[in-house]
Amino acid sequence: MLTATQMVWLALVINAVAAVLYMIVMGIRMRQRYVLSRGIIMLLCPGTAVLVYFFSYLGSLFLHEKDVDYDNISMSKERKIFLQMVDKELESNVIPIEAALTVADTSDRREIMLNLLKMDVSENIGLIRRAVENEDTETSHYAASALTEAVGKYTAELNVLRERYEMDRTSGKSNRDYIDAVVRVLEKDILDGEEKRKYLYILTDLIKNLRENHFDELREEDYIGMVKALCETGELLEADKWAMEAIDREPEKEETYLSALKVKYLLRKEEEFTDILDKLRRSGIFLSRRGVEMVAFWTNKE
Repeated sequence: MLTATQMVWLALVINAVAAVLYMIVMGIRMRQRYVLSRGIIMLLCPGTAVLVYFFSYLGSLFLHEKDVDYDNISMSKERKIFLQMVDKELESNVIPIEAALTVADTSDRREIMLNLLKMDVSENIGLIRRAVENEDTETSHYAASALTEAVGKYTAELNVLRERYEMDRTSGKSNRDYIDAVVRVLEKDILDGEEKRKYLYILTDLIKNLRENHFDELREEDYIGMVKALCETGELLEADKWAMEAIDREPEKEETYLSALKVKYLLRKEEEFTDILDKLRRSGIFLSRRGVEMVAFWTNKE
């Protein structure tokens, strides 16, 4: 009967033979470089490596890769036409505008700005507004022209909605349409200074009116937008009232707690801040990454 030591040596010999046979047979069949490295790993990791490769082989037998969809890669006439429609020159010249405005030379700045204006200007309003202050006068002129056109477009839309709203302030639809349009303008980062402040006041008045006439139609985003707008205009006590009402109305929404925490922090109400933080922790809400980081930060601060 073999002793334990003899059994170990026998297993090592069998493993070595298997590794050598693997390198010889698979080397002849496949002629791939990884065969040699696998054989060496089998020698250095007796037993374990053999099992890993064995089960990997079994897996490849049962888990087949998806067949190639040849129709999707065909060179049909329709696909050729579609590819030809792409403006390759335009796409290749699109680089982050922040970089273009700081490191590119004058001619490149102008070309990049012109290419940008050929796209959807509304998606880049904030960047274009910053480009107005560029040191190159022609780049600044392009940006200012685009910005003026965009602001004019949004202003015309807002004027129409304002007229409808003024005709009947009790209309929930006209109130809602006007709110949504003002929010879109504020989110586009078109405005700054007193012009932005003006629309923040318009937004708060619209949401107050909706609350007065159609309380049940107030949404979570209305409360969040109201708190944010009031904070920006410096009306923190009013923002606090709306933030607490938001939690009462939407106790299962993360953003209502986060906006309330912001207001309590700005008002330096430490006890109430801690109370809101505890409510959020005990709410059972599935937090976003931002929510988790905020809770963890303030919990550790405590």
